[in-house]
Amino acid sequence: MNTETTGQRNGLLSGMIIGAALGAVASLLFAPKKGAELRKELADTCLTFRDHAVQLASTVKDKAEDMAQSTCEHSQELADEAREAGQQIAETAGKIKDETLERPNREFTTESL
Repeated sequence: MNTETTGQRNGLLSGMIIGAALGAVASLLFAPKKGAELRKELADTCLTFRDHAVQLASTVKDKAEDMAQSTCEHSQELADEAREAGQQIAETAGKIKDETLERPNREFTTESL
């Protein structure tokens, strides 16, 4: 998934949560209610949003751990491929060196290349 798209989605989700929280608090403050009732509703609303924030943080943490694991696995695969390529290059260079040393000493010309 594109990192920019993921960032935009996370920003949108955060904006929606913050907007919902502000809207809920504003509606409670402007509603004609007794002080005790208003305080209880504010406390309940804060607890609800806290629970949502904890859940969102847990989801973000899980996604980050998954991405870190995936990145680690991919890095290991790339390192293995690079190691194999290096070994193949070393083997080829060794063969070329051996072939070159086995040739009798003669003068090389551009025609022999």
